[in-house]
Amino acid sequence: MIQKTGKSFIEEAYGEKLAKPIPFDFEYSEYETVEEAKAAGDWLNEEKILGVVNAKRLAKSRQDKMVATRDAANIVKPTLENNEQFRLKEMVKGLLASKLYTEEEAWATAETALKVKRA
Repeated sequence: MIQKTGKSFIEEAYGEKLAKPIPFDFEYSEYETVEEAKAAGDWLNEEKILGVVNAKRLAKSRQDKMVATRDAANIVKPTLENNEQFRLKEMVKGLLASKLYTEEEAWATAETALKVKRA
């Protein structure tokens, strides 16, 4: 087993985007061989492998049907081209990212520029 380190960021907490991402480092152990993982009892037996395979098939089937159902209901992913409220929100995000506007100013500027009111 070898020790490794990783780096990541916390960008959101409890559903709220943080003003500034918080970096953190972490350590973890990684097996070097299949035999080492088996000896440690971390290797999946055939019953568990079957469960993983079936869970994968279930998830894919569910996702495929969800997409088809959404498409049949004419639910379209919002884009800058097809949704004025999405366009408005994206412009506000950009204005806020510039750090030149307060949230109130960003909404007012975006609404004026796009001639769209927030829903």
